[in-house]
Amino acid sequence: MGLVRGDGLGWPAWSQRPGTTRVFGAPASTPDVSSDGYATVRALV
Repeated sequence: MGLVRGDGLGWPAWSQRPGTTRVFGAPASTPDVSSDGYATVRALV
C-alpha cells in the first residue's frame, strides 16, 4: 500500500549510482555489475 500512497517502493536501492545495474544470466566473463547497464537502450528512453 505504501506505493499507492506515494510512500516509496518499500525497499532501499542497492546502489546509489545512477545507471548501475546487476547482470544476471550472462557468460562467466561478464562482470556481475555494470556501471552503465542501460547504455545499449539509452536512445529508446
